Amino acid sequence: MDCTFTFFAPLSSPGTYGTVFKAKNRDTQEIVALKRVRLDDDDEVLFFASMYIMIMIITLYIMLLFICLLSS
Repeated sequence: MDCTFTFFAPLSSPGTYGTVFKAKNRDTQEIVALKRVRLDDDDEVLFFASMYIMIMIITLYIMLLFICLLSS
């Protein structure tokens, strides 16, 4: 799998769910923040909490796209 982002220094210290990095999209040159989530096989609670956070972020992104489409 080809990574389309160039990662820079972490924006924060490693937290409970992972680390946030500053990154640049190689195709669009856009600067973004990416969260690298740590998933442990033996920690079921952390796994489900991480999945919950990712679902919430995706839901928020879809809602923002919908609002942008309605306002244009």
